[in-house]
Amino acid sequence: MGLMSNQLHIEKEEYHILRLRAKKQYEEIKEEMDNMEKFFNEKIADMLDSREAKEQAFDQALQEDHLAEFSNVGSGSSKDCKHWQEEIEKFINCQEKCVDEFEVKREKL
Repeated sequence: MGLMSNQLHIEKEEYHILRLRAKKQYEEIKEEMDNMEKFFNEKIADMLDSREAKEQAFDQALQEDHLAEFSNVGSGSSKDCKHWQEEIEKFINCQEKCVDEFEVKREKL
């Protein structure tokens, strides 16, 4: 009986050690996964920021190109100039509205 009791005690200790090792390994893996998640979330945020900056630069360049096209039509009557200025304002407003709608849709994603 003493031998069986001793074996039971040894097995309980081994089981306890095994559980501690498993728990330690779990915590190490969890910490590694948390670090990986943080890393990838930062990379995704960087990519989104970069994309947004590129989109804004593109929109700005597009508006400047269109403004340059409209301003080159400068020779003409004051009525024509006023008409072109109104067209430019309409275009800019339309562009801003489209960009705002696009950003709202993108944010929903």
